[in-house]
Amino acid sequence: MNRIGLVIPAVVLMFVMNGAVCAAERVSIEAGINLWFNDWSREVPGFGAITSDTAMLIGPVIHAEFANGAIAEASYLAAGSDYRFTHTFIDRKTDRRDSAFAAGYMVIPEFRLLAGYKKSLLTDLDRRTNAVLSGPFIGARADLYAEPRLAFYIMANYLFTKLKQDEPAGHFQEKSPGWACEFGFRSFFTGKFTGTIGYKFETNRGRDSHMRYIFSGFTLGSMLAF
Repeated sequence: MNRIGLVIPAVVLMFVMNGAVCAAERVSIEAGINLWFNDWSREVPGFGAITSDTAMLIGPVIHAEFANGAIAEASYLAAGSDYRFTHTFIDRKTDRRDSAFAAGYMVIPEFRLLAGYKKSLLTDLDRRTNAVLSGPFIGARADLYAEPRLAFYIMANYLFTKLKQDEPAGHFQEKSPGWACEFGFRSFFTGKFTGTIGYKFETNRGRDSHMRYIFSGFTLGSMLAF
């Protein structure tokens, strides 16, 4: 694992948890559901690119903000429908499951810094093989308010990920860093209920193989404050 990618989230997490303990009695919590309708493009040097049919990922998310500006959040996504590659001589389905947690700090109400850890498990349902993309990340999130009940949001994370593949011929792993970016609109329907619609782009490229994964598509979400 990249040392920088390991140290930064660890330092941020210790800082946030220390502050969170002091402000535990003053915490705002939101919980909800996220959906991501996305395609998966695989670019292999010398062979070109293939793109899957659209898959749907769905899962819960929880977000906590403390009075001192500390932030903690966690999310999980699972395939409601699988990625399906249907090309000449190819008809394969792949399941995906994502988990992530992050901690950070609200610099100002409209800008936040985050660091965390993310894992994506991709399972080829036909060959029964797995590919795992996992590692720490650092990022930032900004909200620009058009009016009190409507905001434009944008977030960007740099991924210090490593790819591990379980193939019939053996195991393979390499560093495969990348980016995850999302932008869209957040609507405040009530003081406690919000909804989002946006677009998310996630990519990584192998340092040795130069193989590139690209996931992109529209997102929907809803959150309820407690």
